[in-house]
Amino acid sequence: MNKVFSLFLLFSLISYTLSAQLIINEVLFDPPSGIAGDANGDGSRSASEDEFIEFINNSSVALDISGYKIYDTTNYNLLPATDTPRHTVTANTIIPANGMYVLFGGGIPTGIPGDIVEASTTGNLNLSNAGDTITITDSSGVVILTFNSSDTGLDFGANQSVTRSPDISGNFVLHTTANANLLFSPGSTTGVASPLILNPNTTSSFIFDPQAPLNRPPFEVFYHIPDGDITTMPILMVFHGADRNGDTHRDFWIDMANANDFIVIAPEYSTANYPGLGDNYLMSNIFDDGDNPSPETFNNESEWTFSTLDPLFDYVKVAASNTQDTYSAWGHSGGAQFLHRFVTYLPNSNLDFAVCSNAGWYTVPETGVSFPYGIDNGELPTGNLTTAFLRKLIVHIGQNDNDPNSAGLRHNAVVDAQQGVHRLDRARYYFDTSQATALNMGLTYNWEKHELPNVGHNPQLMANDALQFFLPNFLSLDSVEENKLIKIFPNPISTDHLNFSTNLNRPILVTIFNILGEEVLKTIIEKHILNISGLKSGLYLLKIESDTFSTTKKLIVK
Repeated sequence: MNKVFSLFLLFSLISYTLSAQLIINEVLFDPPSGIAGDANGDGSRSASEDEFIEFINNSSVALDISGYKIYDTTNYNLLPATDTPRHTVTANTIIPANGMYVLFGGGIPTGIPGDIVEASTTGNLNLSNAGDTITITDSSGVVILTFNSSDTGLDFGANQSVTRSPDISGNFVLHTTANANLLFSPGSTTGVASPLILNPNTTSSFIFDPQAPLNRPPFEVFYHIPDGDITTMPILMVFHGADRNGDTHRDFWIDMANANDFIVIAPEYSTANYPGLGDNYLMSNIFDDGDNPSPETFNNESEWTFSTLDPLFDYVKVAASNTQDTYSAWGHSGGAQFLHRFVTYLPNSNLDFAVCSNAGWYTVPETGVSFPYGIDNGELPTGNLTTAFLRKLIVHIGQNDNDPNSAGLRHNAVVDAQQGVHRLDRARYYFDTSQATALNMGLTYNWEKHELPNVGHNPQLMANDALQFFLPNFLSLDSVEENKLIKIFPNPISTDHLNFSTNLNRPILVTIFNILGEEVLKTIIEKHILNISGLKSGLYLLKIESDTFSTTKKLIVK
């Protein structure tokens, strides 16, 4: 008797755990009439094939649903005499953490977001417009989840889906109650979650869920916002490399953001939601297999990973009541790969300024070499290069990043022969060849290359050096005018006294930072002469402030 009870308790606990992990978020019983009811996107409306159930794995770990069975009221009532579920989940079906599984009655689901999207194995979910009970069992037959439409009190024949509002945690409502503009939204949220509100002096993260027509999974976004008026602060996006550590890359910029009043946004494209480092992140899912591009595997722009960036920028603007029209971006290593391809393939985005630091290899704008190393077979419109070369892009490379055996550096016969065997050579090749391409095409070329002496593959040092390129862009118009009125000399300097030339008749506060972002000197000067005898040779940033403006300049001490 005790053994029987223990087994019953074990199965109960398993059932409770799985039902808490797997939830039904949206169901369409009654597809609307006409083409408006084409929920599965296959080009036609079908009363049975366009029915769907949207499941969410509401947990931080993946969920294997292989062998799960889905029944409607009729078929479940036939058990145990017969076992004819409406759908049996195929082997090796795993919903990623916080991922979506969308099941249609039939047809060929096309362009539907969601981590896994498929049609039922019987071609019909048989959901009654008058209401139904959906039962889900696991591979061993244990019931883990039921959905009884009568519990909601809703009209399931209302030519629209029913959905949780807010998603995941809310009660079921008619879809137009959650979102007046849509009758259903398989594979994506309704957009009715509590709005994000960003505040000054905060360091945290949020989940960004790209909305239709984008077909990309959610991702975590790490951010830092200094104290001050965030409505006018510039926005800098920073991109991680192969380690996919958005929080660390955000942290590289915190001190510099606090000193110069800009917002840092660091999206993290996780392995769970964006599997495959090369295809899904570095090459942004432009092709299903970027190393073997073909017209058949060329993806729609809505499926490119960097298509999420402008919507993310807009989302942050709303959350911060920010008025900026554009954003700047910095990427290191793999993040620099992602960023330079973003500039090339989406040159008309809201990105204004890009610094690509220590990329491992490049998609070089040259013919005769196939994508991903050149642009042959890359499906890149010629007009893209015209616009991309007009962008402000800096190829940023540490001169000591010259180790051909650096961990994670891609090597093969094509890239080694074309671009070189280490990052320094490859950066030089990318910049020089891009410049030659622009010249041959008669195009304006606004890209620059900056090499940093005595620095290798170090993201913090590269970030510190990259700051100087962003600061002029971050200054207000008033600050730009003030900046023109202040000059420092000599620069480079080999003496003890730095001179300030300005017609501002008031004291100014000077703060000096080393290449690590550390404050090494802070003082108020009135006679426009500063003693810097305590500074060692190297590169420094000077922040110059008064009661009405703030500007930053680069200083080289010999």
